[in-house]
Amino acid sequence: MSDAQLLPTFASDNDRIATDPTDIANTLVKSISFSSSTQHCSPTFLQHKARTELQEVIFLPTHGESYNTYITHTELKAIDHAHDSTPGPDSVHYQMLKHLPNTSLELLLYLFNHYWITDTFPSGWHDATIIPIPKPGKDHSNPTNRGPVALTSCLCIIFECIVNNRLM
Repeated sequence: MSDAQLLPTFASDNDRIATDPTDIANTLVKSISFSSSTQHCSPTFLQHKARTELQEVIFLPTHGESYNTYITHTELKAIDHAHDSTPGPDSVHYQMLKHLPNTSLELLLYLFNHYWITDTFPSGWHDATIIPIPKPGKDHSNPTNRGPVALTSCLCIIFECIVNNRLM
């Protein structure tokens, strides 16, 4: 069986069946884009959203607060509690991180602290691989019956866990 035979077919916007890989991808992107947008939100919600987004957030922390200190070795141990999952676009996976030697963990800790103190975020951590997963019991030929799952950088997820733990 060829790769083309393994690809699903989808009904596109104009009720024709998309069989070409590019057409299938475009159909999925349109569906996911619509369901992730505000196009189907009520006018009341959109007005509330617009007002809320205009409000300035004033947050003046001091450097003496515990969440502004350097990230510690103990916090970096969040790697040990990470669940195995499929890696994101950077191809770094948790098993690899869990087995880093101490010298590499020191380097990772240095990088995390650099990002934390300088208030920077690596541009590659903005990327995700989106996988459209079929919803059980639904017609798989309808792209709206697929839920998007985002595969992001494991390093970013660990960093987010550390920050979230501090804020909680």
